[in-house]
Amino acid sequence: MKQHDIPLCQDGCEVSLATAAYLGNDVNHLEAMRLVGFPVAPADAHPSALKIAKLVTIAVGGAGVIREFMNIACWEKIE
Repeated sequence: MKQHDIPLCQDGCEVSLATAAYLGNDVNHLEAMRLVGFPVAPADAHPSALKIAKLVTIAVGGAGVIREFMNIACWEKIE
């Protein structure tokens, strides 16, 4: 999913971009990461994605990033 897909995901949702999270790991995800209030990157993401991420996971891509993020999102208050 890229930035042009985000409006499609908003249809029918009561989530604003300001309260949405986006997990991105490369330069082609940067625009989408900048659109949301909580950009997330895996530990092995491109340096430019790591720079704008509000959360960098301990896990690397393909090794439990989604599980780690969901555990944080569900059990901790994210601001």
